[in-house]
Amino acid sequence: MAGFQVISVLSIFCFCFQPIAALTIKLSPNCGTQCASTIDNAVAQCQNSSATSCFLLFTPGVYDLYPTSSGCAVSFADVSNLTLSGYGASVITHGRSMAFCFTAISTLTVTGFEFDMHRVPYTLGRAAALNASTLVLDINTTDYPPPQDPSYNFL
Repeated sequence: MAGFQVISVLSIFCFCFQPIAALTIKLSPNCGTQCASTIDNAVAQCQNSSATSCFLLFTPGVYDLYPTSSGCAVSFADVSNLTLSGYGASVITHGRSMAFCFTAISTLTVTGFEFDMHRVPYTLGRAAALNASTLVLDINTTDYPPPQDPSYNFL
């Protein structure tokens, strides 16, 4: 009986030091202005993990991403074997920003996302009148941020 207990302890001891095959992190939607920091924290967990691969599961819902000074709402860097799965997830960018930027990723898979913009980064207009000598445009400036808005000056 004593030999069996020792073997069990050795089995557990050896198992604890083997690298984890995959790290799976489940992200929740509807996080408002905190979505980018939530995703950044998940990326940091991947970077600090001894797992051989990282799987970020974006559960169905809306993920709002806002501009940063770098122009990327979320940066993925220095991660190996990264999978982003977003079936049913809508990524909405606000302002002039790229949703995701990838740097130094050895293997990357991105599947199932829907990307959209809250508002396109230019003012929309419609032709109100058009004839041979005149073009009248009706431009809506009410809902569009003015050019001095700092969130639109990332370039």
